[in-house]
Amino acid sequence: MHKKIIFLVLIYIFAITAFSGDAVFISTDKEPSTAPLKVLGSEYFIRVDDLVLEGLTVHKTENAIFMVFQKDILEINKQDQYAKLNFLTKYKSSIVMENGSTYLKADLLAKFLKRSYISADSNMFFYSQLPKIVNMTYSLNKLTVETDSIADEKCISFTSSGEQKIIKLIPFQNSGIVPKEIDLTSSGGMITLKIKSTLNYKAVIQGKKIIIETVSSSSSDKSVDKPNDPVVVLSGYQQKIVTIGEQKVKCYYAKYDPKNYKIQPVVNNLGISSKFINVLSAQKPILAVNASYFDVSTLEPIGKIILNGRVLHIDSHLRPSFYIDKNGNPNMDYIKLEYTAYLDDIPLLVKGVNSLWKANIKVYTSEYKNSIKEGEDEYLFYLIENGKVISTAKKSPSGNELLLLVKRDYEKYLTEIVTGSVFRYETNNDKDINVYHMVDGGPFLINTEFSKERLAEEKRGFSSIINGRTSRTLVAIDNDNMVTFILVEGNQKDYPGLDYDGCIELLNQIGTFKKAMMFDGGSSCLFYADNKIINYREADWRESIPVMLGVFMK
Repeated sequence: MHKKIIFLVLIYIFAITAFSGDAVFISTDKEPSTAPLKVLGSEYFIRVDDLVLEGLTVHKTENAIFMVFQKDILEINKQDQYAKLNFLTKYKSSIVMENGSTYLKADLLAKFLKRSYISADSNMFFYSQLPKIVNMTYSLNKLTVETDSIADEKCISFTSSGEQKIIKLIPFQNSGIVPKEIDLTSSGGMITLKIKSTLNYKAVIQGKKIIIETVSSSSSDKSVDKPNDPVVVLSGYQQKIVTIGEQKVKCYYAKYDPKNYKIQPVVNNLGISSKFINVLSAQKPILAVNASYFDVSTLEPIGKIILNGRVLHIDSHLRPSFYIDKNGNPNMDYIKLEYTAYLDDIPLLVKGVNSLWKANIKVYTSEYKNSIKEGEDEYLFYLIENGKVISTAKKSPSGNELLLLVKRDYEKYLTEIVTGSVFRYETNNDKDINVYHMVDGGPFLINTEFSKERLAEEKRGFSSIINGRTSRTLVAIDNDNMVTFILVEGNQKDYPGLDYDGCIELLNQIGTFKKAMMFDGGSSCLFYADNKIINYREADWRESIPVMLGVFMK
């Protein structure tokens, strides 16, 4: 009883005294990953529901999260509010639940991941080895800091003191030569740089370089479309150059009414490397853009895909969805989808569709073109066609067939399932909508249904993929339910691209939208119209894009 009272008091204190920050995971070769963080008194708790780190594998059940890292296993029991390392050491009071999210005590996560950390300004910075500054150059109010790791924007802060500009870099140590114009001090993983200047500065992260340069005070003002910003109207889409701050931004955009056009996913040979231009040339959409994020090593999409009411992909991720309902209405929301298969009315909850995720119940459709990796020693196989089991052998589906995989742990419930058994399935979601087409993306840029705090949380949750200027693909819905597709040119000297805040500025210049979100960006960006690629693409950019969103004539 006393434990329950203590726990309830802890939740109450958490709700009224916790404040937010971010956990930043620094790597030598990868862009930093981030996760929302809550500070409770002197304790830090990190949200782990959607934590993505190199080498970390996450498995989720209804009541628990299992993390695997370097042969260690961390069990996070959401129901009983404890964590257990390698099924031996139990850590009580190490978990806090808030609004359906799971927060794990930061020092336990650090121990599990074998990382050190530094906390500053309600943020935490995790690293395997304290990152180093290896060189610095300073010329004409421009400071270039070269590091051995890739920084995050939260690693850099600016303050002023009299005629000095103070720049703090966390978490770093210095091993390079310091320019004579710079006063450098170091303490506890924090580098403090002082420059004699009254100018305003900004930081731009380019790989393992931090470029700190001056910016005029007017650049922080909200920009307006200037008279000399050209708009070029091309067949079906527009090319426009707008001014955001002091930066020119080149973009392409097109608007369509989903009542008059089909807006639907275009899938590109799921599971294998396949040039997107081939499937676009074959299907001939009026317009197409890249859509879902994906794992570049396996080419597996991240999130849900529904085409013509058929589920083509499900995995463990929950991200914002762009969808068209059965009546042709577009929308964006977080959608929790349930897929239940029935074999002779025995219910089986499917957790993976065309996915490599190790789920107990899985489905493959003919859209999956790779070989099926699961073995008959681990799974039962049921090949389905026209609502009947036609084979219980492992066989890749073709045409309208699908292959149902069930872990052998469930074999005792399926002893009477044979060739000829009846199969059916149903899909349900927490919004009670009849989804016809769906792809996932994120984060939200605009959502009039969200509070400012919710949008800020959205930005923090995706900060590892939205920082820095690069090419961007966006989709937006206005008050007339028209859908606008936008591509921002980037990765060029004259057009470096946009970050998250810049994308919001651009949307405000192009139109008035009630909802907007990002799709995958950078080297995945694609704007296809007039039977050709419109946007700038470098020679080494990705040619195998598994999921796109296309516009077709009805």
